[in-house]
Amino acid sequence: MATWIAPREQGQSPLPGFFLFAILGLVLPFLGAVLSLAYATAMRSVRHHIHAAKVEPLVLPPPARDFRLRVTGVAPGGIMARLERSRDPQQRVAALSQVVGSRFAEQYRLLRAALRDEAEEVRLLAYAALDQREQENTELLMRLQEELDECRSLPLRRRLQGYLAWLRWNIEHSISREAAEPLVHTAPVEMAAVADPAVAEESPALLRSLRSLELARGDLALRYLQEAEDDGVAESILCPYRAAAAFERHDLQGVRDWYRQHPELALSFRYGPSYAFWTQAIT
Repeated sequence: MATWIAPREQGQSPLPGFFLFAILGLVLPFLGAVLSLAYATAMRSVRHHIHAAKVEPLVLPPPARDFRLRVTGVAPGGIMARLERSRDPQQRVAALSQVVGSRFAEQYRLLRAALRDEAEEVRLLAYAALDQREQENTELLMRLQEELDECRSLPLRRRLQGYLAWLRWNIEHSISREAAEPLVHTAPVEMAAVADPAVAEESPALLRSLRSLELARGDLALRYLQEAEDDGVAESILCPYRAAAAFERHDLQGVRDWYRQHPELALSFRYGPSYAFWTQAIT
């Protein structure tokens, strides 16, 4: 390269070409490292802008806040129809396998109903699925309790206590709500436990309102529901429970007023019939 830049025919001294060759030989190997260092320095200066998470609230339209999907059993090819009406054991096994691999609302009821199936493979699969659900709930409770014992941050500790309280609530009510036969379990819950400040600190306000409704304490439930609204819970979620609290207080006009304030509940699978009844009821 040095000879090409300074040809020998010109009769010049070979020293400039040698110096040029030496400079290029010393600079080029370190050029990549220098560029990498400059790039790393520039990226380090803007690292907090690149890795900062952009958190935006998830805003759902009012009709979709409480819209739940459900597997229908009316269609001949539906999961519930095949599991309850199919005469082929293989069809029932295939339908139960879909129930095991899914997470829709009535899985516990279907699994418990499958325990009385004529085919042994269906009963074994249902028993294994129920055992797996119980194991998952137990492991989740143990993991949450371990994280709660090791946590030292007060906001994170309150959040974990809320998760633990809701998980226990769901486990306690899953049997009576989703069992094959209609069973009613009356848990001995004391009123002092609901109004206890220590329990109130560990449980979310919405969960405390549900326990108050179980004990037919509408006034206390309304107070906890107001606390839940102050914590940021959507009004359309609290509306059915406020209506239930008004019903406990024998305030039928209050029930109608609460439902009329939230017409999006008409699209709800769970609260749509209640909305239609109370908004069309004769005053």
